[in-house]
Amino acid sequence: MSYVSPFLAKLDISNLSKEERREALDRHYTQLRKFVKGVCEDKFHLIVNGDAGMGKTEITHEVVGKCAKKDCVSISGTISAVKLFGKFQDARKPGQVMIIDDTDKVLEDQESLEILKGVLDTKKDKIVDWEKYSAALQKSNIKSQFKYEGRCIIITNKQLRTVPDATPTIQQQRILPVLSRCHYFKAGVPSSQWKIESIRMHREGYASKHDDYKYELRCFKGVDPKIQTEIIDWLEENADDIREISFRTCAMLVELQKQEPVFWKEMAEASLGC
Repeated sequence: MSYVSPFLAKLDISNLSKEERREALDRHYTQLRKFVKGVCEDKFHLIVNGDAGMGKTEITHEVVGKCAKKDCVSISGTISAVKLFGKFQDARKPGQVMIIDDTDKVLEDQESLEILKGVLDTKKDKIVDWEKYSAALQKSNIKSQFKYEGRCIIITNKQLRTVPDATPTIQQQRILPVLSRCHYFKAGVPSSQWKIESIRMHREGYASKHDDYKYELRCFKGVDPKIQTEIIDWLEENADDIREISFRTCAMLVELQKQEPVFWKEMAEASLGC
């Protein structure tokens, strides 16, 4: 059930040099960029699965913004099956990309999964049809069927069971047809050490060896380098005692340090501690 990168999970970070760690992380993030680019090039649909706050959403939107042939449609948060159907209708044209981000209910609700199965079907000239809620669709001025020629990216923190079971649960049975219609990228980073290393790599502006991408940690923009070092060192020292190590946590610490430059460490322990 792990959503951790199998490539990174095979490596023992303690036996790697700084440059080897950077190269490994670069290969990991480059894979994600290439998968997202493939969606923009109308090659396949994609599920990006991994732990929170480690760059899935930012990288996806960044690549789609550069590579998509048309404006994308993005949704996040709770959404009904009817609204989901309507959003896909809005993003139905060739070259359009729909990004479903942090909307785990879509992967839990049977009706939403049925919509995903229809939209993600690989056959050409597919018509997505949903007569069941014709009254609700009419009220929302949504047609009950449409030809879908767009592409979809689903970003989720939800742990998905991808290995077939002899006796799968009902939920597993429902979600497997969706998984079978997409490429599936495990975006998770395997340990606190790898996460700290990723944060350092982004902070240092490491240049990718595989494309013209340059990593950056946007929350550190304009922040004194000494404060940046303090924040990352604090994360490393407290890695075993805080709930989450991520880019998002860095951003929270930057804001806390700005507000309380003297007491931010004690306040961070109180706020982020397990």
